[in-house]
Amino acid sequence: MRSEIGGESEPQLGFHHVAATLRRVGAAAAIAGGCCLATVVTANAVVSEPRLAALLGLGVGTMVGLTTFLLAAKAIGLPELRNVRASLVA
Repeated sequence: MRSEIGGESEPQLGFHHVAATLRRVGAAAAIAGGCCLATVVTANAVVSEPRLAALLGLGVGTMVGLTTFLLAAKAIGLPELRNVRASLVA
């Protein structure tokens, strides 16, 4: 059965591609998470009103996190970004 799937030398079912993508997405998410955390901490330090600080942390943190994730994923070379861009443009 192994010879039908890909033999001994090749990974079965292409899981090495999945693992590589998972590592890239994890790295981009870690970078974006750090930027989100920095945004929330800064909002809490600068704004004295807790509810306003939470609102700013949520809103600005979301925008910063999304932007950072996309930039980091592009820099890391996440090939799925091309698919997402193509589906959004079309």
